[in-house]
Amino acid sequence: MVLVNLIGKIASKLDLFGRLALLYVVLKIVKTLKAASNPKHILPRTQLALENNVKSHPHEHACFPQFFPSADGNLWLFTKWWLPQAKPWKGVIFLIHGFKEHISRYDHVGYFLAQHGFAVFGMDHQGHGLSEGDPLYVEKFADYLDDYHQYMQHVLALDSTSEFSKKTNMNIPSGTQLKNLPRFVLGHSMGSVITVLTVQKFTDISWTGVILSAGALKVDPEAAPWILRTLAALLSSVLPKIRFPDPGLPHLSDNTLVFQRVLRDPTVYKEGLTPRWANEFFNATEAAMNEAPNFMHDLLMFHGDKDVIALPSGSEEFFSTAASSNKTLKIVPGRQHELLNEEDYEDMLNTIVEWCAKQASSKKLA
Repeated sequence: MVLVNLIGKIASKLDLFGRLALLYVVLKIVKTLKAASNPKHILPRTQLALENNVKSHPHEHACFPQFFPSADGNLWLFTKWWLPQAKPWKGVIFLIHGFKEHISRYDHVGYFLAQHGFAVFGMDHQGHGLSEGDPLYVEKFADYLDDYHQYMQHVLALDSTSEFSKKTNMNIPSGTQLKNLPRFVLGHSMGSVITVLTVQKFTDISWTGVILSAGALKVDPEAAPWILRTLAALLSSVLPKIRFPDPGLPHLSDNTLVFQRVLRDPTVYKEGLTPRWANEFFNATEAAMNEAPNFMHDLLMFHGDKDVIALPSGSEEFFSTAASSNKTLKIVPGRQHELLNEEDYEDMLNTIVEWCAKQASSKKLA
């Protein structure tokens, strides 16, 4: 009421054009606050597709072979795969990217692993890259887990005779069932948090090995002080989509070329964080760390010793606490956050290939 009276007093001192301008500003503010208070994703493309009678499962539509439905069925998520030419296939690797990026930033990773005999599958998180959803937003962090679990089930059900694999020319070797191959999951940064929580939550899929790159397992208290975390928690329910100022992308890498590629990439969103995402992420990092004492999967971890986005101490703490009897942590000297996009990325990938091959030969899937 006080605000209405204030607006009325201001309007009384303006001419007609001034009042129209004030009305426009007020309506814009109301519209912005209304949008920011809506916790649901805006679904223009999905709704348009449904109006045009596109089938609910995008893989069934010839125009969208690489889109897969989110677990709740409301969003279409962009998926991608890199498949070996050589036969037989050595295993399946699921690649899970981090925050503010997309799966196509890892084309070189997918191609490298495929050249070494592994079938690699990944997708853009909802609100990232080419997937649907409000940019850099999620209603619940668990939505990421549910999306990946559903996609993993879909992939592992494929074989050389599957209708989908034939439609998309996957050329799965004759007689090969992906569910019978050694399987791994590789998560980077926030993708490491998703990885840990997914493999712990869904026990219907057993894993030959889990690989974490620059895991965002501990939030830097300087980058996210208690006042920011408190504000995110308070606004998460009231204005979940309002944007905090964008801190930019500092300290990704000390390689100028890596940094410039990110800045020029139109599918790397440059918007600020939302309170809902921030609150969900803060809670998820704590939940992932709390899973360490129960984490029994064979584990390979990498972290740059100069990483200030995801603290190396988070990986060290998770590693020391993890219950796995087969675990390795490699601290990479002189490196910041972008381990898989540095010029010497092949060194890390060679280590991953060797580790996966050793795991595949020594561990039998349940």
